[in-house]
Amino acid sequence: MADTEQPTLPPELLTYILTFLSPQDSLSVPTLLACSLVSSSFLALARHSAVWRPHAHWKRGTLLLQPNEDAYLYYKRRSGSDLEALKDVNTMASSGVGRLPLLERIRTTYGEEVVEALAGKLEGKGETWMTCRYWSEETRKGIARDIAVQIWKSIQNGELDEAVGFERGAAAFAAFRGADPFDVLERYEISRHQPLLDALAISTERLTAEAALPQIARDTCRYMRELGLKPANSQQFHHIDNHFLNLVWDTAVAGASRGTLPMSLVAIFCALLRRLPASYDVQARPIGFPGLLLAGVANRGQENWIYVNVFSGGDVLSRSDLSSLLGNMGGGMSLQPEFLRPATAKEMCHRISRNILTSVRTADDPHPNDPLAATASLYAVATSLFILSPPEEPVVTYANWMVQLAQAEFSSDVSFLENEVIGTYRSPGRMAEVAEICEAIRDEDAGEMSVVKSREGIIWRLGHVFRHRLFGYIGVIRGYDLTCEASEQWIQAMQVDRLAYGRHQPFYHVLVDGSSRYVAQENITNDDSVPESAFNRLKDNVLVGRYFRKPELKEGGRWGFAVSEEVRRMYPDG
Repeated sequence: MADTEQPTLPPELLTYILTFLSPQDSLSVPTLLACSLVSSSFLALARHSAVWRPHAHWKRGTLLLQPNEDAYLYYKRRSGSDLEALKDVNTMASSGVGRLPLLERIRTTYGEEVVEALAGKLEGKGETWMTCRYWSEETRKGIARDIAVQIWKSIQNGELDEAVGFERGAAAFAAFRGADPFDVLERYEISRHQPLLDALAISTERLTAEAALPQIARDTCRYMRELGLKPANSQQFHHIDNHFLNLVWDTAVAGASRGTLPMSLVAIFCALLRRLPASYDVQARPIGFPGLLLAGVANRGQENWIYVNVFSGGDVLSRSDLSSLLGNMGGGMSLQPEFLRPATAKEMCHRISRNILTSVRTADDPHPNDPLAATASLYAVATSLFILSPPEEPVVTYANWMVQLAQAEFSSDVSFLENEVIGTYRSPGRMAEVAEICEAIRDEDAGEMSVVKSREGIIWRLGHVFRHRLFGYIGVIRGYDLTCEASEQWIQAMQVDRLAYGRHQPFYHVLVDGSSRYVAQENITNDDSVPESAFNRLKDNVLVGRYFRKPELKEGGRWGFAVSEEVRRMYPDG
């Protein structure tokens, strides 16, 4: 071969080689772009749909990419959407006003297409990186709630198979605790559960499809226990996290499981069985037996149900067992056919909502790691019942809950109130009231906010990180009042008048692990003993980014935080 000749490979082989560039490697896409600049031949190879399909799948393409769609064009379009969405997020972070229209544009124009880009904004540098992270998360969580709403609407309209509707409807509640419902469902993909497949391959090898049903149920329950998915004891039964499948799963596999409820265990059990290879010929559905949720397991297309108590670890219950259970409950109930039929997705979503309400009402203390847990959980209940209630059932109660909760913590959902909720009221007066609430939310976002201009008597600056003089916790100041502006009831309960300077001293709005406190000036210190770990916890808390844009070295060499544009507008003198 002459020195000037170049070795060549068939285009098909080169294309095949390029498909091995991993979507998890940050250098893969730049490599493909570099290849496209080599020559016109390499341009065609580097833009081949087969080369880009793994990268398109990585960008949520398993849900959004159509079978015959060109993966390169899909990726290119998605990347453009990502850039536009992140541009809007940066504008939100740098501006203290006008964020609602930008947030709504991302949710309605791009939606779930940009969730990975938003999630990737959790770390960063620059002058506003903490605020960018906060608004990225707020937008991502809003998109997750939009997905949940669409799932529940699909269930209400009968657009989903009941088995699919149950697992999606149960996962949708997780959106109100910050999780993407479809990310919840990815945890069940059977390729992630090879130990279960290995166990079933051995235990069912010589069994017929029907005879294998009890064994499949027991092996799956045993596997779930091995993962840490176990029943809650009486002390943990009403823990609010037990109703949200992302939290149930993640704490279990992390080895920190507190146990969970029959509903959560049955939902996971049915999802795993639904994903088993077709050769197992198995289906699973929830059975709304009185007082105890069971799983029904049968061959596909058949009604040969066996009844599994997933909560007890996989006991298969006969009709005689079920009759005995009813007898033990009292009330003279006898076994009825409706007790043994598969429950609908709508019935199960209603049951989850009732269970959440019970947990909220019986909780002894707030959630230690998530101060908004109870509020977000109630918002999930209100939204699901608002959407899934039968037409003849009044939804005014749920609509009122939604208005109250959206006004308090979920103002970014104002368009849902305007487009879906207001029209459900029959009273023109109430419709006008809710319309005024929505208008007030938009006015506040547009810049109509009260401004604190005076610093009379104020010692501490915004962003000051301190240790509480009495209780020792670490907090950061995000705002202040010149005197105590809390209710008289709070003042009496907190014994404010017993403080040395009483209610007439400045009081500070403080963030502590994401929750808000109201602290008298005399209890804020300039203690240098704030540990680095405590400061980092504040820095890592996404909620802190609403008020602060980045860590900042303050006077005297102490670390604090630089205020966001929103806070600067409210407190122009800091």
